Amino acid sequence: MKLHAQAALSVRQREELARLVVDDGWLIKDAAVAFRVSVKTASKWVARYRNEGTAGLQDRSSRPARLRAPTPPDVIERVQRLRLERRTMRQIASETGLGLATVARILQRAGMNRLKYLDPPPPARRYEKRAPGMLLHLDVKKLGRIERPRHRVT
Repeated sequence: MKLHAQAALSVRQREELARLVVDDGWLIKDAAVAFRVSVKTASKWVARYRNEGTAGLQDRSSRPARLRAPTPPDVIERVQRLRLERRTMRQIASETGLGLATVARILQRAGMNRLKYLDPPPPARRYEKRAPGMLLHLDVKKLGRIERPRHRVT
């Protein structure tokens, strides 16, 4: 498992600290001193161990579980409709009252952040022949003009 760069304790050390407090009856303060962490950190790992067992001692993402005020779906649809009208992100932001970064994030999530993504790709130019060899191939590469052959000419 990859710990984050500032982790004071590994998962094994967290488990050892929590077991000393829960199973062996150590004081959190004494365990914190023994493992060279703050009392608050030791308390956090002991509480997680009591509530979730060893699974609770793994690192967690610091990303919030939910946004405080997510953009409403009708506003997202309006931003996408305006983009289909080929408006710039700045124009959309001023018209909807959203921040430029919010508009950019909405459009990137929808795959509409670049104007070239709005156009369908051009169809592939394909051709079919009835039999092999029907297509004539001409070599049109222009070769250099050799006036007098020397030792470097291949």
